[in-house]
Amino acid sequence: MEHTKTYIEQDSTMIAHHETDAPQNLQVCYSGMDDGRFVLGDGTITATSAHTMQIQGDCPVNPGMELALMVAIPHSDDHLYLVGGQVSSSTIHSFEVDLRQVPEATREQLATLMQNCQEALADFCYAA
Repeated sequence: MEHTKTYIEQDSTMIAHHETDAPQNLQVCYSGMDDGRFVLGDGTITATSAHTMQIQGDCPVNPGMELALMVAIPHSDDHLYLVGGQVSSSTIHSFEVDLRQVPEATREQLATLMQNCQEALADFCYAA
């Protein structure tokens, strides 16, 4: 993932803010079949719970679709793969995935990843 650096002038002091990957920026790729149509999309995880994941995506999906999900691990080239998720509800740009059919060990890895992302703080650099 790409990091950005923004500069803000405040009281004649230049503040450099190095933005890190925030939990709302956890990226996911998803794929599945919908009535014979292959669906492949990219999205952002906006929320998770023990058995569900909310995604804002660029390709619409329909309730009932089974999805394979590939969650990008921040600051790494690795991904967490989730197989067996099922779309439980959807709107044009967002949807919810039921994760109960995803193996428990994988759901635990997702919970740990989300927790680590939530604990990460942005770096601030101050220069005179």
